[in-house]
Amino acid sequence: MSVLSWPEKLLAEDDLRRRWTGEREIVLGAKTIVTPLALDFLRGKRIAIRRENASDIGVSIAGGWGIALEQPHSLLAAALKALANEGLSLIAMENAGKDKLAWVKSLAKRIAEGKPPGALLVSEHAALAACVANKTHGIRAAVVSQPGEVRLLKATLGPNLFTVAAAGRTYFELRQIVKLATASPPVSPLGEIDDAHR
Repeated sequence: MSVLSWPEKLLAEDDLRRRWTGEREIVLGAKTIVTPLALDFLRGKRIAIRRENASDIGVSIAGGWGIALEQPHSLLAAALKALANEGLSLIAMENAGKDKLAWVKSLAKRIAEGKPPGALLVSEHAALAACVANKTHGIRAAVVSQPGEVRLLKATLGPNLFTVAAAGRTYFELRQIVKLATASPPVSPLGEIDDAHR
């Protein structure tokens, strides 16, 4: 059974509408405040509520997106650390070995099986990785290079695998790409895409 993890201090109905993807249970932090409209949403969808300490909510809970790295990258590491401090919890997937194509195929197979339901793959050969991954049934991989592309793809195609090359990206671009790519779709209405993509 998939579980939605919410370690933040406040849970609003809008948060649920953006992040809920059919999970039957939500895990909240011990002190998370649930707004009345969010509570109505949970009851209406018959979603079980469980409370845990915020430190217990993390990558082991199903439903979160994964991240896989071809090689370490200092700006990306800094962006991931900042996002973790904000409460973003990602599932660390295995890093690339010598056979990069086998690595991509293995990740794609796991994602197609829903373990995790989606991932961001950081590779210097992002386009090749997306092509290889798309050969796996159930994968909708897309190459991105800027946050606006992530918004557009999330709102229109709903990829379950994003690939990006870290080289040439700024800290802020990497941070936004990670944040947007791993959010449950859609990240914004279609009307906002044109402004975000410019």
